[in-house]
Amino acid sequence: MSQDAVSAETTRQDERLLTATEVAAVLGVRPKRVYELGIPCVRLSARSLRWERSALARWIEGRRSRP
Repeated sequence: MSQDAVSAETTRQDERLLTATEVAAVLGVRPKRVYELGIPCVRLSARSLRWERSALARWIEGRRSRP
């Protein structure tokens, strides 16, 4: 594995996972809406989801539109 790949993997592993409340604050929506938006998430258990900040940023970027 290259040094860049190792650095990228280390950064990803060190990334703190966000709760629905935190994601909702970033998006300006209610926490319930976060579950409906289809944002890629990490399932910790049957009742617990978390979101990676980098995945959220990519999801937002993918929805940008030009005026």
